[in-house]
Amino acid sequence: MDSNSNETRSRTERSPSGWGITRRTMLAAGGAAVLGGLAGCSAVDGLIDRGAQQLVGTTASAPAAFYPGQAPPNQGPDSDGDGLAFSLAGTTEVRAVPATVRADSREIDLEGWSTSAQQKARGPGYRRKALAGRPPRNRPRTQSADDDTDTETADDDALREYLENEPTIGERFVVCLPDAKLPGDRGSLAEQLTLDRVLAYFAPSREPDGVRAPFHDQYGSQGIEYDDDGCIRTVGSVSLHEDLACQNILSAELDTYRTAGRGIVGHGMEGAAVVSGAPISAGTIGTRVFLTTDGTGEIILGEDRDMVMPGDNVEYDNGGSGSQTLVCPVAVTPVDAPTALPGLFYVRRVIHDDQIILAGGWILDEGALFEESVTLLFDEGLTEVASVTPDDIESDEYGDRIVEQFVRDRSRLGSLVGTTLAESTEMNNAELIEQMASQAFQTDEGRKGLNAVNVKVLGERGDDDDDDDGSDEIWLSATALDAPLVHLAGAQELSEEEKFEAAGSGEEVDILGMGAEKL
Repeated sequence: MDSNSNETRSRTERSPSGWGITRRTMLAAGGAAVLGGLAGCSAVDGLIDRGAQQLVGTTASAPAAFYPGQAPPNQGPDSDGDGLAFSLAGTTEVRAVPATVRADSREIDLEGWSTSAQQKARGPGYRRKALAGRPPRNRPRTQSADDDTDTETADDDALREYLENEPTIGERFVVCLPDAKLPGDRGSLAEQLTLDRVLAYFAPSREPDGVRAPFHDQYGSQGIEYDDDGCIRTVGSVSLHEDLACQNILSAELDTYRTAGRGIVGHGMEGAAVVSGAPISAGTIGTRVFLTTDGTGEIILGEDRDMVMPGDNVEYDNGGSGSQTLVCPVAVTPVDAPTALPGLFYVRRVIHDDQIILAGGWILDEGALFEESVTLLFDEGLTEVASVTPDDIESDEYGDRIVEQFVRDRSRLGSLVGTTLAESTEMNNAELIEQMASQAFQTDEGRKGLNAVNVKVLGERGDDDDDDDGSDEIWLSATALDAPLVHLAGAQELSEEEKFEAAGSGEEVDILGMGAEKL
C-alpha cells in the first residue's frame, strides 16, 4: 500500500496542517457526542461515481465511535475513597481518512473516517494508587559510584511526577472504510486488512536501525515495509491514508520492539474470556493472542497460522460480523510522558452496514508498571453496534435510542475504564468484576480462572510480601474488549449537503448531549 498516493484530495482535507484534517475536535467525554456533532460529514467531494461503485461495490462510509458509557451513580472520576471509580474518555477527534483503489488505469476514492479518544487517569482513586507507596516496577535506575546500592534517576522522578498528575492510561480508535471489492479477483479490502496488517499500521517494531513489521514479521504481515519516515510503503492496488500509513491516528507512539520479557496470560470459558500482561516467565500464552467472538471464550496462540489467514473465523449475526480480537504487549509513549510505558494493544474488525470497522486501542499495563496491580481486559463475544440517524442525534432521547439497541447489560458501561482496590487475587465479590465482566466470571470456574491470571501477573502471594499488616490488597483496573460502538446509518443515502447540515454549528457538545448530571 502506497502512503503517498493521496496527495491530491477533496477540499474537505486541505488545511495548513496538511494530511488528515480534523473536521471537529469535540470537547466531549466520548465518541457518541462526536457523532452527534459530526453526523456523516463527507470526506470526498462530488457525486458518487456510479461506474466506480460497479467496480468495487461500495465507496461510501460514515463515522463510528466507541460508546463512551455511563458510570453508575457516585462512581465517576470524581469519586472519593478507595472504592470503585470509572474513568471517562476525554476529547474525541474525528478525521477524514479516505483510501484509494487502483483499477483499470483509474483511481477510485473510498470514503474513510477515524475517531480517537484519550483516557486520562482522573480522580482520587487513581491518584491514591500512584501515591500508595508502591514503586513502579522496573523503573529506570543507575548504579551508585560510591557503593553498589541502587539510586533513583531523574527519569524515575519524572515518571513518578507524570503518574501522579492525570497520566494518559489508554486510548481508543475506530476506523471506518467501505467494504469494497478489489478488481481483478483480488478479494476484498476486508481480506487485505487482516488483524496482523492492522497491527502494523498502529504498532510497528521501532528498532535501532529502522522501523520493521511487528515482531520481526514472523507472523506474516504480508510483506509490509516502512520508508525512512516510518510510513508503510507496500506496493499494491490499495492505498490507505497517510494518517494510517504513518501511525498518526493515535496521539501516543506505539512500539512492539521494546516488549522483551512480556507476554499475554488469560482464561477463557463458555461465554467469556479475560486477558492481561505478565512476565514471560509466568507461563504466558504467547506474545500475541487472538480471542474468538463465537461465545466459546477460546484464546488462541498467535503462532497458529490458521488464525491469521484472511476471512477465517468470522462470525455473522443480523448482517454484521466480527473477527477475532488481537491482543499483544506494546511500549507506549503518550505525548506528555517522559518515557515509554508498558501497554496492551487490542483490535478487532467488524463488518457493519457494508463497511469495515476497525475498533481497538491500548491501555496501560499496570501490572508491568506498579507493584500489586493488575489490568484486566474482558470479552464476551461480538461487538454490539448501535446505528443512529441524524434524527436520532437531534432527539432529546438520543442516549436512550443508543442504549435500547444493546442486549448486554454491561454494554451500558461502554468504553469506561474502572479501577478499585480488591481484597485479594481471588477478588470474591469484587464490585468491578460484577459490573465489568460477564456473568460467567461470577461462577466458581470464573473466579478460579481470574485468580490464576492474577497470580501469573503478580506472582504467588506471600512469597515476597513484606507488608507488616499482612495486607492482601491489590489495585485492579479493567475495561471491555467488546465495548459497543455507535455508527451513523445511511452512508449511501445521505448527500454531502445533508451530512454537512447534520454536522451542526460546531458548538461544544457534552456526552450524548445530556449534560454531566445525566451520567
